Amino acid sequence: MTPALVQSLAALCPAIKKEWGQLLHGEPTITPLGRPDTLMYLMDATLAQLFSGLETGSNRSTQQWLRRCTPLIGPVHGYCACGLNPLLKYFTTGELALHAAAGPLLGKELEEVLLLFRALAQQEIQTLCSVCQHKGVPGCCEMADKSAGSSEARAH
Repeated sequence: MTPALVQSLAALCPAIKKEWGQLLHGEPTITPLGRPDTLMYLMDATLAQLFSGLETGSNRSTQQWLRRCTPLIGPVHGYCACGLNPLLKYFTTGELALHAAAGPLLGKELEEVLLLFRALAQQEIQTLCSVCQHKGVPGCCEMADKSAGSSEARAH
């Protein structure tokens, strides 16, 4: 990815964050850390990490990221056993926002951006899951399903 294209993508930050925030507000809140207004504080740092990875030099940068974090295959929800990790919806909606706000600008380069974004997502999700208090607790997945259901009921 050329430096000029990375700069053009960075110029879209306000549009990406606006779309991302709207998508986050449309999601149910499962835990206090999953409140959209709380998660929105992470956006600047997340986008800065993404742009940093892209600026380092396209092919080399992608290879460095992939050495640190094997790319995510399938939905991010597969990396959290209990489903309570607030970063699941954060990164899922972030990817959708990148598609919506930057897809037309990036064209075929969008795949490289999403590859790095997914690697970052996987790393962050696994880091938070490593300190999960529900890990290994019998019924933790059922608890997540009940929490999601009650959140949806409260939202309506």
